[in-house]
Amino acid sequence: MSVLQEMAKQNIKLPSPPGIALRLMEALRNDEFSYAGISGIIQSDPALTARVLTVVNSAFYSLPEKVGNLDRALAIMGVNAVKNVALSFILLDNLAGNADNGFDLNYFWKRSITAAVSSELLAPHVNLGGDDIFISSLLQDTGILVICLSRPNDYLKVLDEKKATGLAVEAIEDRMFGFNHQDVGSEILEKWGLPESIYLPIRYHHRHEQTPDQYRRQAKVLFLSGRVSSLYNDSLSAVKIREIGDILKDSLTMCDSFLNDLIDNVAEQSLKTITSFGMPSGDMRQFTQLLQEANEELFKLNRSYEARLEEISQEKSKTEKLALEQREAINRLWEISFRDELTGLNNRRYLQDFLEGELGRSAHYGSRFSLLLLDIDHFKKVNDTYGHQAGDLVLKAVGTTLQVNTRKCDIVVRYGGEEFIVVLPETGSQDALRIAEQLREAIATTDVAVIDHRVRVTISIGVAVCDMWKAKIAADRLIDAADNALYTAKKSGRNRVCMAMAKLETMEPFAPRVSP
Repeated sequence: MSVLQEMAKQNIKLPSPPGIALRLMEALRNDEFSYAGISGIIQSDPALTARVLTVVNSAFYSLPEKVGNLDRALAIMGVNAVKNVALSFILLDNLAGNADNGFDLNYFWKRSITAAVSSELLAPHVNLGGDDIFISSLLQDTGILVICLSRPNDYLKVLDEKKATGLAVEAIEDRMFGFNHQDVGSEILEKWGLPESIYLPIRYHHRHEQTPDQYRRQAKVLFLSGRVSSLYNDSLSAVKIREIGDILKDSLTMCDSFLNDLIDNVAEQSLKTITSFGMPSGDMRQFTQLLQEANEELFKLNRSYEARLEEISQEKSKTEKLALEQREAINRLWEISFRDELTGLNNRRYLQDFLEGELGRSAHYGSRFSLLLLDIDHFKKVNDTYGHQAGDLVLKAVGTTLQVNTRKCDIVVRYGGEEFIVVLPETGSQDALRIAEQLREAIATTDVAVIDHRVRVTISIGVAVCDMWKAKIAADRLIDAADNALYTAKKSGRNRVCMAMAKLETMEPFAPRVSP
């Protein structure tokens, strides 16, 4: 299905071809055309004749005397200029005849005329001649006008999406309608009988690299003219202005100053042409001014960006400092909650949580672990003889010795007063007794510097083993078993290790056994 068939299916109204335009184009295609013949066609439309005379008498030509007839206008302007002016007016009137839906025709035609003027000035710089580039550029967005006049609400969605996303308008059109304004404009102009040199470049002006070789330069000029026109008629960001400037410079391969002069000339000539067409021209600042303002805006944005980066960096530093302080506070709270202040060992609260987890793991996996309950022998005598400060030094020394002589996986706890607990994961009775004996011997051979004396203390140890339990029991039962064994060690003469023996499956009482 062709684009025109699809448009008809979607109830998009197609404008009829203007008869006078077709007659004018037919006459100009005849190698034997005459000024009189061209003049006669134009004069058949009095309003068109008046408009052509208005143009020739405008500031664009700055003639010393007023021109009063079309033959004289043809002689001054030349056939090509008259053709461009006449066709522009004809097509403008024909396409805009039903514009009653709020579509901004002034903006549309200002943009189109600026593109047309731009194309004539750009064409020589891509080695392009010919008489049709003005009309082709003027009509390159005809498809937009046709679609918008037929389906204004739908096309408003296209424009809104373009503004919101920055996507190419033709891509949005393809998705919403199944065709885009390039195809629509090109096929309508072809149907009207305009030459291929006009309608085919329009079909590719947003993808000029895909144009057939014969018209690739024309399509490129249309593309560039559209970019130049957007500079003067659209509200563009500083970044977009710089981007368009770079596109033009890369495409035309000319120095900055020459390019700036060329694009400035587009503004000057467009203002004259728009005025000669009887349209309000409004303000059209020169490209050099736009570029300067864009550079200033980008400089301000860059400064603002750098300032914002500095603010973010400061905020990040504050946040990191706050996070560090929070972590330190949490660590301090943890230390207060689970660490013994004097010895730096884990405390009783930590042991309770750890032991519950270890007992659960043992019951679930059938694993084993052991618990040692240690008590410093005759600790009260140390306090009474040397004072409580000396007693604190002994407690710290015992805690350090226990840590040095246990494995990384073992847990050393100050249980309270002069009592300590060591939890030995994955450790059975034989290994537990061996480790307990090593700890007892290490303490017994350690001298503690107390004021002007060196003190040596001993410890008694009770051992309880959790070995392949079939049911989880309370932590205090295991500690009680170790405590009973410790009591036996004390009663047996101190400075020794005692193992608690019991049938844990039946929860029978523990029976301590003193190690040899």
